[in-house]
Amino acid sequence: MQRPCLPLVCLFALIPGLASGQSILDAKQPFVGGLIQLIAGVRGNFGDERSPVTASLGAMETALSAWDASIQEYRTAVERQLQGAPPAATAAGMHVALGAVYLDRGHIDAAVDEFTVAATLDPARADIHRFRALAYEIADKSANAAADFRAAWTLDSTDPANAYLFLLHAPTSDQPATDQSSERERALTFLSAFQRRRAAEGQAEIAAPFLRVTLLDEARGADPFLPPAIYAAAFRRLNERRYEDALTAFRQAWAADPLNTDPALASAAVQEAIASLKNGQVDVALSRLDTYVRQFGDSSEARRLSGTAYWLDDQYEKSIEQLRAAIALNPLNERARMTLADVYVSSRHPSEAEHVLREAIEAIPSSGQAHWGLARVFQMLHRDADARRELETAMTFGPLAGAGRVLASIARSYLNEADLDAAARVSRAWVAADPNDAAAHETLGQVYWKQNRESEALAEFAVEALIDPNAASAHAAIGQIHLAAGRYAEAVEASGRALVRNPGQREARYALAIALLRLGDEPRGRQELAAAQQLQAEDLGRLRESYATNLLRIEAALREQQGKFDDAASLWRQVTERTPAAASDLLSLADALSKAGRHAEAIAAFREVAKLPVQPDVYRSIIKEYLVLGRTEEADAAGAAYQQLKKERLLKLVAER
Repeated sequence: MQRPCLPLVCLFALIPGLASGQSILDAKQPFVGGLIQLIAGVRGNFGDERSPVTASLGAMETALSAWDASIQEYRTAVERQLQGAPPAATAAGMHVALGAVYLDRGHIDAAVDEFTVAATLDPARADIHRFRALAYEIADKSANAAADFRAAWTLDSTDPANAYLFLLHAPTSDQPATDQSSERERALTFLSAFQRRRAAEGQAEIAAPFLRVTLLDEARGADPFLPPAIYAAAFRRLNERRYEDALTAFRQAWAADPLNTDPALASAAVQEAIASLKNGQVDVALSRLDTYVRQFGDSSEARRLSGTAYWLDDQYEKSIEQLRAAIALNPLNERARMTLADVYVSSRHPSEAEHVLREAIEAIPSSGQAHWGLARVFQMLHRDADARRELETAMTFGPLAGAGRVLASIARSYLNEADLDAAARVSRAWVAADPNDAAAHETLGQVYWKQNRESEALAEFAVEALIDPNAASAHAAIGQIHLAAGRYAEAVEASGRALVRNPGQREARYALAIALLRLGDEPRGRQELAAAQQLQAEDLGRLRESYATNLLRIEAALREQQGKFDDAASLWRQVTERTPAAASDLLSLADALSKAGRHAEAIAAFREVAKLPVQPDVYRSIIKEYLVLGRTEEADAAGAAYQQLKKERLLKLVAER
């Protein structure tokens, strides 16, 4: 779940003498809290979201009015202080604070105006230019932003964030190319030296040196939030910081949402069934829903909820039947379509899920959820180019959160295909979306390194190491760049730092060896070279082992196709001995043993799968094997364990959503 983002104004809004300072810090949070509740509600997972969504819309409207009132109060307080003709530096600070308040609220033009006044009053203050650059970035005025990032670096060349942001954004063209090159070289030299100094000081904690202006503070790597299509316009306005318009659009969408309009969902009987489901009483919920589906025969939502309950009970065929009925009653029931695709994925039928999602896109072209779901199915099927296409389409819908994960997948896909220009473009977008994500800087650095853009690569890896000092790969890459440039002492230093963090870093070990040899340190150089060669031999051994294991998998699958299940089981046994923790291999072994009639051994294999963090429906296979052997008591015990696991899974799902 998303969390409220710490307001930008927390950094400098509490100006002495402004009693309204704390209230402006607190003003945003109720609006964000209402938004978080709204996001959870419009997902519509269980059908009982009417009251929470209605309440969240009311809370957001009230909070927005209070937020605006606090801003007006704050502005009045600032103006009152300015009437006293404070010193220029103090007045500049007040304008900066007011600009930050406007920026946090999404009033970009007003924020720029305040920052501009502040820059006039205190032209030597670097942070004013960084804040104004952030505003220009939001307004898509990249040239203005670049000019301000350069000004910030010029005024304060002791801040690594200033150095990096200047390097990242192309300077304006009002300087000769030679001057630009010299300025960039100075910034890179400082950034690299600063990173080395911090590393030498033993910095170990994850850092977040870059200020972000966001409504929500999301968990890094989380799935993107792409709302139901009916809410797409509302969330688009929210992304544009047009909050009043967004609230109007939310109310219009809510007025047409089946969660709010379907009579079945308003009935006390269906709500009781939903409550039973959320309490883990799946059998009770299913019994009640079956009754209410007959009672509300024309309700697409009642069918959807029944299908969801059957899915949560691992009764896939009945779930599919109910969900298809829901779609037939309402072809625009996007939630039913998405759930149906999830059921097919859960039951290991990704091709069917693909078909469902393609139909969803055809019926609901504005469904960003369907494109995201289709991308994930393509990733399961190893259709990387198709997955990337769907991810890029999903990004056009402007996810409110989780853009970093999508951009990461797209960038790495292009990098794997050696389309470096595309990889660089997307990686830069990833860095812009979350400049405090070390992985984004690492990926962009790798792209630049492959493009022979050593200076730009060095900047990215230096920032990665500043954000995550324990990232061995960053230090290793820095060492390789220094080595290639003939800076052998720096290469030794960086490679050594990498190996402290990960002694198995082969690239760092090679770079260290070569740099030592270039510096004339033959004994240490040859020692490190031997260690690097040993690491390479171990890597080759693992590669050969992996290749041999894959050949066994191919051979086992072929034997199954030929109906030679004993032979297949023997081959799968060899595979599991090589990779004992791979659930898919253990499942394949268990299936082969079952088909070969070796049910006792199949039970043992299925139980090994059950120990792993996989779906509990493996117990269905265990129960089946026990019944084949006539061991009914053990089947009953396995059934009881299965029911308990399903209940725990359901309660966890309810808690998360």
